Formats: sequence, C-alpha cells, structure tokens
Amino acid sequence: MGKVVFRVISIAVGLVLVALLGLFAAFLWWLKVEWPASGERREAENVRLRSVAAVQELAAAADDGKLTKGEVRKAVGLQWVAERTSESIDIVAYFRVTFRKEETGLCVLYKVSLPLDRATSVTRTELPAGQGPCRGLNAKYVGTQDPDTPVV
Repeated sequence: MGKVVFRVISIAVGLVLVALLGLFAAFLWWLKVEWPASGERREAENVRLRSVAAVQELAAAADDGKLTKGEVRKAVGLQWVAERTSESIDIVAYFRVTFRKEETGLCVLYKVSLPLDRATSVTRTELPAGQGPCRGLNAKYVGTQDPDTPVV
C-alpha cells in the first residue's frame, strides 16, 4: 500500500511541476512578446488620436483668417508639407510610430477649406505611408526661424 501512495504522490507532484513550468513559459512568452507589443499598440493608437485632434487644432488656428507655420507645427508636429489649391490648403503630415522595433508612420492629408475664417472646415484622410505625397516625409522636418510665417 505504501508504494502505491508514494507513486500517486510522485505523479501528482510531477504534474504540478509540469503545470508550473508551463505557466512560467507562458509568462516568459507574454513578458517577451505580448507586453511590448501592447505598449506599441497603445503608442500607435495615441498617434492616431493625436492626428484626429489635429483637425480641431487646425480649424481653430484658421479661425483668425491666417494659418502660420507655427500653428501647423503645433497641430501636426515637425514632419509635414503644405500646398495651396484654389479651394483649400492641403497639408500632408507624417506621424512617426515604432512598431516591433520598426518605424511605421501614419501619413495624413488635412484639407483646410478656403477662405480661412470661422467657417473653415478641416477634413482628415489617412494616406498610405511611403507612397505619393508621403514619400520621403519621414526624413523631412519643417523648421522655420519665424513661426508666424504664413503656411503658403
């Protein structure tokens, strides 16, 4: 009878050790893979939300009838280009995001309607990063000595 009890206890202890080893391995995987990825996903979501908030910031900046480089820089950051058309000022902005140790940016087109006043509307469209007007924006920074200079 003593050998049977010893064998059952040995098997039970062995199963518990295997289960603990499995839980430890799962914890290490989560610590190495999932935890950093969740932080990167949060960073990407924060950048997306910042790009959405820029719509209201650009509209408020245009409220006084002018849109300066400093106002655009405050709304969208350092990486952007602007072009004036007959109906709008088109601003293409690049928001830098690092995902899994690789840079993947968010490229956004803002169309600021003309004339610039209280009725100015701003639309936001995400563009494919690295293509069209977004190409090369990840390496371009808009620096100006005078932030009060009009955009275009």
